[in-house]
Amino acid sequence: MSAIIISIQQNQMHGNGTINKTRYSRLLESHMSLENLLKFLQANDLSNVKNIVLCHLSDTNSDEKVMKNKVYELTKIETTIAAPGLDLELKLYPF
Repeated sequence: MSAIIISIQQNQMHGNGTINKTRYSRLLESHMSLENLLKFLQANDLSNVKNIVLCHLSDTNSDEKVMKNKVYELTKIETTIAAPGLDLELKLYPF
């Protein structure tokens, strides 16, 4: 079984340390923070999960390597960063 986790926000600031108020409100309502993602993973039974796919990461508010490493460090489950053209077979049994 694979888990698809939508995780976007590593932090709320970029560039000069500010973010547009409208965008900030939208991000708070529609995106999961890295901290909340880690809490979510800890709170769930991942014993049957074989791969975690981090998708829809923000270009300006996330560091893919940091997020991937933190998720893997916590879960010890293969963690993949989704990218355009990525092709993964998601099924319960590997064979």
